[in-house]
Amino acid sequence: MFKQFLSVLVIFVSFKKLEFQLLQSGNCPVIYSVPNFNILAFSGTWYDVANIPIPTLNLGKCVSANYNVDSLNVVHISINYYDGKQMKQLNNAFTITNSTGAYYIQIPAVNMNFEFAIIDTDYSTYGVTYGCAKLGRLKIQLAWILSRKPTLSYNFYAKAISALKQRKLPYKNMKNITQTYCPTIY
Repeated sequence: MFKQFLSVLVIFVSFKKLEFQLLQSGNCPVIYSVPNFNILAFSGTWYDVANIPIPTLNLGKCVSANYNVDSLNVVHISINYYDGKQMKQLNNAFTITNSTGAYYIQIPAVNMNFEFAIIDTDYSTYGVTYGCAKLGRLKIQLAWILSRKPTLSYNFYAKAISALKQRKLPYKNMKNITQTYCPTIY
């Protein structure tokens, strides 16, 4: 019990600069991917245009993710980011595990399994990802607005925010991600 309390306290202090929509009491909502979600069409490179940041995992700027599906239908994701000194990469893999089209990823920075879903996308311009994890009686919510290009037009950005609002998901603490002057990863 003490360990769980300590974990909650550490995460709460980490998130203190953000509005309370990121760390709240209650259960995670049931989340659904877009109807008939097509992971193959979603595969490829996506740029992180805005997100609700994970304070213990500062990805800096120039954040992009590459989704690839292998022959066993496992989705591999490589996240590239610039930490201010050099380009770095994080790698993870997941399978879409249930009828909602949601998937689970372990995020090392907070040592928790998050349930994620692509809640809106047109596959060629923008995508919106939402994630949630339980920690005792609390839930931690994350969201990303993605673009196939380093920038996203206002109309598509507004559409992405609208997708979060309609589902009553967090959007007010979105932090814009700089995608200019990005070095290449080797």
